[in-house]
Amino acid sequence: MKPLALEESEVLFGSDPLQGIVAVEPSGDKTMRLFLRSGKKLVTQEEPFVSFILVEDEKLMKGFKNPYRV
Repeated sequence: MKPLALEESEVLFGSDPLQGIVAVEPSGDKTMRLFLRSGKKLVTQEEPFVSFILVEDEKLMKGFKNPYRV
């Protein structure tokens, strides 16, 4: 079995095949603004976003006050 190249990791980069992403910026508490190259044009679109963090051990979340899921 061939190992995946780093840029093919869905854990790190997601699995959306959207092409032409130039930049991504927060545009609210739960949304991101995507800047996309479409031919010679630069277009934007808003997308929902759920923040996340990857930790090795759930014990590292001890004392964290906000709700989270494992």
